[in-house]
Amino acid sequence: LAFLLVPLYAHFLTPSEFGVLELVLATMALIDVFIALPGTLARFYFDKDDRTWRREVVTTYFAIEAAWPALLIAGLMLFSGPLADEVAGRTTYGTLFVIALADLYLTNIVDLPMALCRLRRKPIAFAFYALSRAVTMVVFSVLFVAVWEYGVKGILLASLTSAGVVFV
Repeated sequence: LAFLLVPLYAHFLTPSEFGVLELVLATMALIDVFIALPGTLARFYFDKDDRTWRREVVTTYFAIEAAWPALLIAGLMLFSGPLADEVAGRTTYGTLFVIALADLYLTNIVDLPMALCRLRRKPIAFAFYALSRAVTMVVFSVLFVAVWEYGVKGILLASLTSAGVVFV
């Protein structure tokens, strides 16, 4: 569904705004390497066929995924102005980095229930999570970008809003 937003973005964003968006998203992808633990949950989840063990694994994984990224992202948020200046050439883009960092954190938290849906073989619940996030992203992208003309900030806010909806 997000691919359907490309014509909308192309109509409402300038080429330089696309560049700023790409720099912000690329920076978030780099930061995600330091906070995401892909495959770790699945690796330990199936070590024992024991409900108590699996609860401990999920709880430990959640604690690590909530605490370590919170420290890193909070620190980066404090220095969002200098980060934006180094990455995008302007400290005024600091707000964009704060929104993207908040989205990155929340997305990593939301990934836990989605991973559990995969591990527990619950495709309907997984599809519900994924579809609710995608539909929310599309609706809020249209509102923030086309109706209220927030530009890049609107795209990032739509992503943060969609992660928040799935979180709730």
